[in-house]
Amino acid sequence: MSEDSYVIISCVRNEAKVIKSTLDSVVSQTMLPLEWIIIDDNSEDDTREILKTYSQKFTWIKWFRNEKVKLNEKGARIASIINTYSDMIVSDYRFLAKLDGDIRLPREFYSTMLSEFKRNRRLGIASGSLIYLGKKERNIYEDLTRGATKIYRKECYLDIGGLQLTTGWDTLDNIIAQSKHWETRVLDVWFDHLEEEGASQGYFLKYYNVGKYCGRVPYHSWYFGLKLVYRIFDKPIGISTLLLAFGYVNSRFINVERPFPVEVSNYFRNKQSKLLREGLKNYFK
Repeated sequence: MSEDSYVIISCVRNEAKVIKSTLDSVVSQTMLPLEWIIIDDNSEDDTREILKTYSQKFTWIKWFRNEKVKLNEKGARIASIINTYSDMIVSDYRFLAKLDGDIRLPREFYSTMLSEFKRNRRLGIASGSLIYLGKKERNIYEDLTRGATKIYRKECYLDIGGLQLTTGWDTLDNIIAQSKHWETRVLDVWFDHLEEEGASQGYFLKYYNVGKYCGRVPYHSWYFGLKLVYRIFDKPIGISTLLLAFGYVNSRFINVERPFPVEVSNYFRNKQSKLLREGLKNYFK
């Protein structure tokens, strides 16, 4: 088994408009995966036909139709699909890469990412950095990896017990890994996100779910207030802020949903306090 051997697993649904770009960018990698397991979550467009064509041409691409996971909540559903269908992997590998179906990667994405794992033996989870519509998005937390291009060292993935079945799994896995003395990092290896994050949920549900997640953690009220101000000019103006606020209030104060361990809340609150202190310090320089 090669020291940097890896497999990819993806969960896709109705990605016919963009998935060819993802497929082409993976088959063009300078370092190819041993296998790529793609789970079609009951697409209603031509996604399945596209996957069928590529799997016939490249024998290491294997696709399955999801018939096992029935969860409704999107975040938990994706995590469960990844956990469940990772059992389909037959190759002996060192790294497990989770990849969305609306991503375009540079040709040396995986070789560059895996070289960092090779350099740092304590690196358990890493991801690339996102470009959308030609704009590089700022990584606010450098140790909270992006769900679209996650790479797990196999030992770390097993150590954290796989992905947590909840919205926010792609944050929670970092914190659990860190508690077990693994490092997690967002690397300056850039990839193109071809669709807006969360676009498949629709505009209203997307912002409501973000607010709901922030209330579940829960975020500091003052920090969430700043988030509302930051989003107030998203078009249509004011609507996104109202949706965020409604989701936050609903999960934090009405239904009082607390799916995350206390260390997750402490992690975010410490990070948020640090960001505020640094912001104030820089403002009054």
